[in-house]
Parts: sequence; C-alpha cells; structure tokens
Amino acid sequence: METTIKTAKAEVLSTFPFAGNISKDSLEEIINIALGKKLYFQSKEMIYSLTEHLNPRPLEVDFADGSEYNKYWDWRNDIGKWMRNHYLPLWKRINGEVRTIEEACELCANIWMNKIFNVALQDNGAWDDGHVGAAMNALGSVLKINAMSEVSKEMKDKAKEGIKNFYLKNKYGRYFGCDYHPCPELYNILLDAGAPKNKIDDICPWKTYISIMPEDNSVLVHTYQKDEYM
Repeated sequence: METTIKTAKAEVLSTFPFAGNISKDSLEEIINIALGKKLYFQSKEMIYSLTEHLNPRPLEVDFADGSEYNKYWDWRNDIGKWMRNHYLPLWKRINGEVRTIEEACELCANIWMNKIFNVALQDNGAWDDGHVGAAMNALGSVLKINAMSEVSKEMKDKAKEGIKNFYLKNKYGRYFGCDYHPCPELYNILLDAGAPKNKIDDICPWKTYISIMPEDNSVLVHTYQKDEYM
C-alpha cells in the first residue's frame, strides 16, 4: 500500500502544470500539506494558495486575447484540470469520504430544518447598506418569526422526511435553494407537509443553497455572506 501511494504521488508530481517553475521538493511539500486537509475543498484551495506565487493574479482586468489576465485564468484552469484528473484520486485514496451519502443527506435535511424553523434572522447582506437595507432585513425577520409560530412538530417531521428523501434521490445532481423564495421542489415539500401556503415564502431563509459535494460527501452551505463546507 505504501509503495502504491508513493507511486501515485510521483505521478501527481510529474504531471503538475508548469512543473519547471518550481522545484520537485517544494512541490512535494505543497502536496503533502494539501493532502493533510480532510475536506477536499480546503485541500484544493491550499494548492491554489501555495502555488499562487508561480503566476500572480494581474491587478488589471483585461480579457483581450493573449493578455496577462487571460493567461492567469488559463493557468488556473490548467491547475483545476490537473487536480480533477491527477490530484483528486490520490487525495481520495489517502483521506476517503468524510461521511456516507446517507449521512450527507441527513445533514442537509438537518441544516435546512434549522435554517427554516429555528433561525429567525433574515439576512441578504444588506444590514450595513443603510436604512433601506436594514429595514428590509428587519421586516423579513419579523415575518419569519410569525411564520415559525404557525408550524407544528408534525409539519416539521414531515418536511424533514421530504427534504432528506429529495437529497437521497438526487444526491449530487440537484439541490435545494432559496433566493427570497424557495425553489419549487422545496416549496412543494413544505406545502405537502402542511405549512400554510401564505407563510412559506416568509419562513424560508434568504439567499441559501445547500448541496452535497461529489468529491468527498462534504456539504456546502452557500449564503449571501459566505460558503461553508461541512
């Protein structure tokens, strides 16, 4: 097993784009640091971060053919292809998945349940945008609190089952999202669970998407403010 991993790592090192711009020892050190990250997204970002000096991002945005800006993104794309085709298989052999797909679907359902039925704050990133933005979020939060008070435990249990089954059925292909209004699939699950039709928009969180990452079954929670991998 140890020999096989060494062989695989040597192949990964030999296929790195622009390998001539960095010593083998330095590149191997970067790969070893990245392999120590237990979430693939963190591992991938570590490689981008530690190799950025090889081709720094130009300050000037210029999409003209042959521009340094375009060359930078071509390099990023080459790194991305290398990671998908060569680095990811090695990372998976060493780290594996963070959870089973069934556990990932359960986690997605639990996060949605918390965001829909427990978190009162509505936030589209506008709290610091002045009076209008803050007032909009405050009103949304009041409407959400009122809507939350009209949902029974039976409704919640049925909604959670529907959300979990959706992810089990679709896995990596589709996911739920809310952009002030829930996507049709989430809306219908809440409606079927018995949530009042006129309260569904109010109770769903703004600017939220939750998906399962195929690389390692981590769960990505995307909001207006940030991306969080779990």
